[in-house]
Amino acid sequence: MTQTTQGSVGRVDLPGGDWPTLLSSIESLVERYPDESTVYPGHMGVTTLARERATNPFLRELAANR
Repeated sequence: MTQTTQGSVGRVDLPGGDWPTLLSSIESLVERYPDESTVYPGHMGVTTLARERATNPFLRELAANR
């Protein structure tokens, strides 16, 4: 399960945090679901995958690195 924050991603500085695993999980979810998918982040309000793709710097970085 991937925890996200609207406009960001989950923390990896806590025990058990692993950046490569987090990115892989997010990437698989972004590839699998359409833009209109509702995202319920752990913090902040409800968003959509389209909004996160457009405004989330981590998702933009993933897209740029493909």
